[in-house]
Amino acid sequence: MLFAFLYLLVFRNFFTSSLLVGGDFQFNFSSMYGNYNLFPYAWDTQMQNGIGGYAAPFLWTTMYFSLVIVFFGQLLHLSWNIIERLGYFYPYLILSFLSSFSLFKKLFPKSNFIFFAPFIFIFNTYALLLIAGQPKVALAYALLPLILLGFINLQQRSTYYSGILFGSITGLLLLIDIRIAYEAIFTCLLFFLLSIFTTFHPKKKFYLFLFLAFFCAVLLNAFWLVPSLIVHQNPFNALGNAYSSTAAAQYLSFAKFENSFSLLHPKHIPGFMLFRDPTKWYMLVAVSYSILIPFTVWKIYERLKLVKKFPFFNLQNFFVVIFIIFWLFTIRQAVMEQLPQNFKTAAVPSEYVTFEQALVSQSQFSRVLWLPQVQRLGYYSLNHPEISAQDLFAVYNEPELIKKLKQPGIEKLLQEIGVKYVVIPTDSQKEIFLKNRSYSKELYLQTINDISAISWLHRATQFTTLVVFEVPHPKDHFWSSTPSLRINYQMKNPTQYRVIVSNAKKGDKLVFSESFDKNWTAQVVNSNSIISSSKYDKFLNSFILPQNGNYTLVVYYPPQKWVDRGFGVSLVTVFILAGSLFVFKKRAKGEKS
Repeated sequence: MLFAFLYLLVFRNFFTSSLLVGGDFQFNFSSMYGNYNLFPYAWDTQMQNGIGGYAAPFLWTTMYFSLVIVFFGQLLHLSWNIIERLGYFYPYLILSFLSSFSLFKKLFPKSNFIFFAPFIFIFNTYALLLIAGQPKVALAYALLPLILLGFINLQQRSTYYSGILFGSITGLLLLIDIRIAYEAIFTCLLFFLLSIFTTFHPKKKFYLFLFLAFFCAVLLNAFWLVPSLIVHQNPFNALGNAYSSTAAAQYLSFAKFENSFSLLHPKHIPGFMLFRDPTKWYMLVAVSYSILIPFTVWKIYERLKLVKKFPFFNLQNFFVVIFIIFWLFTIRQAVMEQLPQNFKTAAVPSEYVTFEQALVSQSQFSRVLWLPQVQRLGYYSLNHPEISAQDLFAVYNEPELIKKLKQPGIEKLLQEIGVKYVVIPTDSQKEIFLKNRSYSKELYLQTINDISAISWLHRATQFTTLVVFEVPHPKDHFWSSTPSLRINYQMKNPTQYRVIVSNAKKGDKLVFSESFDKNWTAQVVNSNSIISSSKYDKFLNSFILPQNGNYTLVVYYPPQKWVDRGFGVSLVTVFILAGSLFVFKKRAKGEKS
């Protein structure tokens, strides 16, 4: 009863229909559902600071999100307020309870304090802040005890069923967050090393089924692993300046490196470069405490049986009550609704709805530059990608950012990459215009004044409350500096376009305003003529037209073929694993009976 009451009290806003938005969670208008597809693509128009980038190694970050949007949004036509609950918050509440409960029950089946495990696992400060700001990572956190449980079951009973089940859960965790999967595998390895020095003596069959498990996990993720291994390309370049620039690191840092221990720097341990900060490793602490604290409470409770009993006072129950009160005190902010972000409801300001409607009505390609950075309630699509000014210019200080915009050549740059609008966001969440880590309205107003002083930017009058400026004469997605060349194009998907050129002359340059990648290729239809991409203005793609006249080109991204093949493997693996689990589970029940 207490546990159910806490669920309803702490997560009360999860059981309403109001919008929850905070942390890393991105809001989606219903018109944005079309951005997502069940079939993964090797190129993402939102990467590389919003100018597109090689996405195959990061497809694991979007697959679960795409599945949720396609099922609940495109098929069932539900609003985002409902989708975020059915796809993230409710699965988290259910999984976190069942996984922590099952792990503790497996380790201590005779304990009377099994329900304390999910109590500690869910209602600790780290878990609460995680679901408040990073629901996708919170889902991975909820799966972590199941990984440990699956590994223990594999140790105790090395069967096809336990091996495939462990591999399936590990593969699912890889799909949700590869960093947490890394932690889980690392933890299983430590548990294995510890157990072989105590009571566990592995046989050849254990290693066979362990290999089977990891083989299943790899096959489930073949759609991004295959292209990542075959296409030799640094994936971090596609993430842009937000992940690779010194300025970004300084912006996100609270302390300088010389003030910290060098041994804590992630470069010293293989795989730690996946983590931008060490907080993800708190998960292992939380899982450990969800086992150790209930175990300790249970043992103290048992020892108190030996203490002299009082006629009107039960010392054992008193101890349990004191512990519960103490724990509730540690999470009092959650109980009193003082936690921010996803624990508080929000509303989409009307100016963002108006801006979304305006962009949806515009069929011509254009990009939107958000200054200083993207607002989580802003609209974007494949036809209107969003760009963060901070990430584009690798400048994370507002005054320096304004100076950058005033430099010669910036107007031409924005025109070439197709930026039509420059937006200063209404900071409804009070998280963008910060001074000393606190919201500053003065900084917001000063930014508007500074941008207004740039002569080539003109205020868009159709937007009243949202501050929007227009860039004159932005280029299309495909364009040329040759005036006589006529271009029409159609996007089949982010990795393939059909381009029709008219009045072309041999040697004309066709510019494709996505970030340069040598793999982009153009082929003349009904011809063997293949054109490789060459750099235009140091960072865009361009193709030198091979002949005069009117003809059609297919512009495509060859690494997509490896994504397609890997996706086929992943899809077949899903059906094989589902069928195998059903068959082996049924066979196991038959043997028991």
